[in-house]
Amino acid sequence: MENTNAASPSKVRKVSRLLMTAAVCLAFAGCGEQKERVIRHFPSTDTLAYEALRYDPVVCNMATLNYAGDWWITTNRHGNDNCMSVLDSRLRPVTGFGMIGRGPQEWLVPCFAGLQKSDADSLLYVMVRDWPEGKLYKTVVNLESEGYEVSLIKDFGISMRAIYRLGDSTYLCNGDNNRYYLLDETTGDRTFLEGWDENIHEAAENNSLFIPEIQTLESLSPDSSQVIIYGLEVPVLYLHDLDDGSLRYRICIGNNLDALMSDDRMDYFAGAYIGDGYTAAVYCNMDVRSGEVESFLMMFDRNMKLKNAYAIPPADYVTFNTDKSILACLSYVDETVYLFDLNGLP
Repeated sequence: MENTNAASPSKVRKVSRLLMTAAVCLAFAGCGEQKERVIRHFPSTDTLAYEALRYDPVVCNMATLNYAGDWWITTNRHGNDNCMSVLDSRLRPVTGFGMIGRGPQEWLVPCFAGLQKSDADSLLYVMVRDWPEGKLYKTVVNLESEGYEVSLIKDFGISMRAIYRLGDSTYLCNGDNNRYYLLDETTGDRTFLEGWDENIHEAAENNSLFIPEIQTLESLSPDSSQVIIYGLEVPVLYLHDLDDGSLRYRICIGNNLDALMSDDRMDYFAGAYIGDGYTAAVYCNMDVRSGEVESFLMMFDRNMKLKNAYAIPPADYVTFNTDKSILACLSYVDETVYLFDLNGLP
């Protein structure tokens, strides 16, 4: 999954967006007060121990980093022979796969979209989404021969910000207009997640030039029963059930959503993940004058009540190992991946 932490728009742009986001607030108005919470103050912030893995940006020219069992999958910056790589647990290159282009086994903008379980230790089944092409692929990477094979799973025909296969015929999707929906492949029916229908953003079909009013990324729970959606420009979290798309909770930091959309804050979420009975989210607050970023790991219980917050090194990209409850934060400036063990945290 890709992650881009673009700078927050100017105050003028945010004010102009306020009317457009009023529909978002109306969409949630009937959800009940318990669904929307505003966190105005953190608990007493503790520090959290971590392991630091330094990497050589010449050898590991990574743009994104994702857990894949005992391995790492990276998408690489331009200049590498392959656009994606497999690294071992210490960030040492194992093999590369995929090329940028429009030909066979090539992608325009490859994005990690998950990992399928494999019975063979030497094989990795990597799901790859090509954003502008709107295609989902399964890539079989052979760690012994260093070869790979790419097969198309589904072509949506339009660019897609997110594609997750939830079952034999169901997908969680998000197009360029940033409206999340469940797609029944058998019937073609769409079910928008609660609050993400045509009342927000634009009602037209996808347009690659359209910039959504709320830019987000997302991650699934280990059993794919829930999705946590997090704001890249606005500090907001949405937790949805995926059986029917209903909203469980919406969490805002500092103020309610309409106020956040109209101010000039420079805070956002770098990542959020659902664990066993908890949700972990990395909140970043940028100082407008200095450009320095403070990052905090926020730990929520299963009912999205904040239990604790921990000061951590600045994070540019975040990934989570659900099997081992290890959070990894990639820092481009430090050329380091910071690993945090979440086992036993309140």
